[in-house]
Amino acid sequence: MTAAPEAPASAAPAVRPAVRGATAILLSLTILNLLNYIDRSVLSAVLAQMKKPGAILAGHSEAQLGFLSSIFLIVYMVVSPLSGVLATRMQRRRLVAAGVIIWSLATMATGLARSYHEIIWARAFIGFGEAGYAAIAPAMITDLYGPDRRARMLSVFYLAIPIGFALGYVLGGNVGAAYGWRAAFFVAGVPGLVMAFVQLALPEPPRGGGEVVTRIPLGPALGSLTRNPPFLFNMFGQALMTFALGAAAYWMPKYLEEVRKIPQAKAGNLFGISIVLAGLIGTGLGGWLGDAWLRRDKGAYFKLSGLCLCAAAPLFFAAPFMPTFHGVMLVGFLSQIFLFVSTGPLAAAIMDCSQPGIRETAMGVNILFIHLLGDAVSPTIVGWIVDTRMAAGSTLDGAWSVALASLAIPTLLGGVVLLLGVRAVRRFRPATS
Repeated sequence: MTAAPEAPASAAPAVRPAVRGATAILLSLTILNLLNYIDRSVLSAVLAQMKKPGAILAGHSEAQLGFLSSIFLIVYMVVSPLSGVLATRMQRRRLVAAGVIIWSLATMATGLARSYHEIIWARAFIGFGEAGYAAIAPAMITDLYGPDRRARMLSVFYLAIPIGFALGYVLGGNVGAAYGWRAAFFVAGVPGLVMAFVQLALPEPPRGGGEVVTRIPLGPALGSLTRNPPFLFNMFGQALMTFALGAAAYWMPKYLEEVRKIPQAKAGNLFGISIVLAGLIGTGLGGWLGDAWLRRDKGAYFKLSGLCLCAAAPLFFAAPFMPTFHGVMLVGFLSQIFLFVSTGPLAAAIMDCSQPGIRETAMGVNILFIHLLGDAVSPTIVGWIVDTRMAAGSTLDGAWSVALASLAIPTLLGGVVLLLGVRAVRRFRPATS
């Protein structure tokens, strides 16, 4: 491996025509990402209903409820690197389809659960199935489009995150209120089974999309990532952001229902609408601004994302202390916009600093660490803070306000890490075969 000369900071990304069938593949992967986040978030929408007296989770602590998110993410993050490595050795569309079938069946199995421990098993299998998809799809999209459009196309893909989250909250809140919480999981699981077969009918994108692809053994691939400063700064910045975003997304519907006294269906609808609008605005701006700024500055993806996380931190802190429900929603909405700006640019940055032969591995390793250090633990920690403060005599409102406001700290730190990484991106010399 030899170091290639560094491109000037002002150099425009290379222009490359899209691969044939790129639009259909991008659309399919985006719909699957939508279903991915519906299946993740539907539990949050019915969590308060499942904890009512006589229901399946009655008597369980907030920390135990937080573990239902953590177990999903623990399995998801552990399996993702393995899926990334496997994707370098076989057809990726088959791995994606298999993962979708597993997570869809596991979602439906949640509706059949008879105990807390059976829900844990179902959540674990959802994580197993989604891991077969999340590490692979961004690399497939990267192979479809050149660097000049990469952040925008990945932003289209990541638009499914807020929309999927929102539909999960809306579906769970409304179906759960009308037909019971079990029905919500059945409705959420079925569409994925259909889309799995659609994915099998589409062509396999050419690996590398025209770039030179060299298959690199796992050991050297992992070694190259540990010596890749932009990748490391990106990974740790995303981990801190994911810590905050994951905990907030998991607990907010329950917080709105129990603390702010918003009915279940209304809480799901309002929070869902807020996430959709913030996601559309933030993710759209992120892709457009990131690609436009990149033409003048190699560090644009990091700088844009870091500044937005720093702007989101004080809003994160202020939201739970707002005196009215409308104030909570407005401040939370603004914080979400700033957070979603970074999704497309940071994903594109990982692809740009990784060789074509290890992109799936890079994304898998990134998924492992951002969730290991992020939302695999944050919902449980937030639940533990609430339990601890309640045991110390705090009011329910006060306990939740402190727990949620504390998420401003990792948000700010994530922004600082990304801004510190700007120089590393500008000085990075990509390796070539």
